[in-house]
Amino acid sequence: MPALLWAILIYILCVTDTQQVKLDISLLGVPIDKIAHFGVFLILSFLMSWGVFAKHNWLSTKCKSWIIFISITYGVLIEFMQFYLTIDRKADIFDIFADSIGTFVGVFIFVFFKKNKNLANKL
Repeated sequence: MPALLWAILIYILCVTDTQQVKLDISLLGVPIDKIAHFGVFLILSFLMSWGVFAKHNWLSTKCKSWIIFISITYGVLIEFMQFYLTIDRKADIFDIFADSIGTFVGVFIFVFFKKNKNLANKL
């Protein structure tokens, strides 16, 4: 459920009119919108991994592959929606790239903390 709610929030943020918002900010040369795409998809894939693990008490390679596939496909679909269904938003291949990297990192972080429970318990 948290992953689904997060996906809905991503959709709302990605199709909302942003003409009044100008974010020409960068962090170490990376535009802030790419960092945001990275972050929201990291969280999405982490929540999806957590949800599958919570339900089945394991996360197979096949499940991780599906989580990655679903997250990246969702990012691509959002870019198509921005291109075809919004007036002020545009599709950007670099958004898809940031979404994809965030997706892989989110799954990796979940797996890392599951394998290192002692480290996770200290946080």
